[in-house]
Amino acid sequence: MNGVHHHRRRVIAHKQAGISVLDRMRRLQYLMPAMLSLLIIGIGVATLAKGRLGYINYHGLTVYAPFAIVVGLLGLLVTALRGNRSIH
Repeated sequence: MNGVHHHRRRVIAHKQAGISVLDRMRRLQYLMPAMLSLLIIGIGVATLAKGRLGYINYHGLTVYAPFAIVVGLLGLLVTALRGNRSIH
């Protein structure tokens, strides 16, 4: 063998295509509304945790924190229902 090492070529296993790109895009289109809903819920919960009932939004208006939590929960519910309908 003269000190030369010959390595066998490795056979690369090809993975089966599980989910198409379009299916991934359809699933991801619900990610942003869900994240926005969680952000709204988080702001409402953080405001209540500070002992306040409301916070001032970007436009200078007072937002009632429990209302923000309910709106965020409704947004999550709608996103979840739309996501389940389109995946199946």
